[in-house]
Amino acid sequence: MTTTNSASIAAALTSPPTKSDVRHSGGRVRVKSETVEIPAAFAAADQVRFFTVKAHDSIKSIRMWSDDIATTSCTIDWGIYPAGAGSAVISLDCYATDVDHAVAILDQELRYEILDINTMNQAVWQDAGVSTEPAAGTEYELVATVVAVTLPLTGTISVLMTYTSGD
Repeated sequence: MTTTNSASIAAALTSPPTKSDVRHSGGRVRVKSETVEIPAAFAAADQVRFFTVKAHDSIKSIRMWSDDIATTSCTIDWGIYPAGAGSAVISLDCYATDVDHAVAILDQELRYEILDINTMNQAVWQDAGVSTEPAAGTEYELVATVVAVTLPLTGTISVLMTYTSGD
């Protein structure tokens, strides 16, 4: 019989035992949720900034629901920007790319559309592909960016994000 231990079990079995990172084992799960009405004049490259999240937090799930917000077509990328309106993109679509919002979405997990499941314990800065670890307290935003759209738009997008704090 072969036994394989997770990182947290392996840490507990060392002598002396080592403490696991609370983002992965024993940390508090936090939740952010928002509902946004999409303006009728939304066009390609327009954005909805949903949440501020710290660079060292670890996002476990990003679930999304939406109306059919376009009559013909509307695709949206889901990624990470630095906190603050007008800031340049870090990763336009690190979580999901070209999500079709021309049809109603009853419940879609975005966190693992682009990133593999083995990234579950990564920090946000790693999800976004940042090459150098940022300073503690650095903040990013989860942003939905319109890629292509046929006007007019109307409807609602609701997002529920669960994460563990890296602070």
